[in-house]
Amino acid sequence: MSPLFRWFRDRRQRRKERREQHAAAWAQEGPGPDGLKPFQFAARDRVDELLGTLGASAQWSVEQLGPKVGPSLTGRAPSVFVEVWIYNDTFGFTVRKTTRSFEWWDFPTPTGMIDEFVSQLKAFVSAAQSR
Repeated sequence: MSPLFRWFRDRRQRRKERREQHAAAWAQEGPGPDGLKPFQFAARDRVDELLGTLGASAQWSVEQLGPKVGPSLTGRAPSVFVEVWIYNDTFGFTVRKTTRSFEWWDFPTPTGMIDEFVSQLKAFVSAAQSR
């Protein structure tokens, strides 16, 4: 077998393994009886913690956007101009008029997505407050 062919074969195998690991990490987070996944609550808790450090709090609601999407959490903290939505595969926020969203396929684990989401939210809220 040529080195180039071996390299392609190994690369293909590594990509397959990464896809399987990614799917397995996200599949571990199955929905609870209310239809919400544990990582949705974890993200909400982290947002609440961040907002608490700013002297703000969010009012949360559970919304059902459609049968394929599942329930989502939506939070609003008007005192710091923040709106947050946490779907089962997408997180997003709006701070003043700037919107950012994060998709599950860009992160190997739910924890990684939560960490980046909260980090970005903190940066945008801090920037908005310094205006």
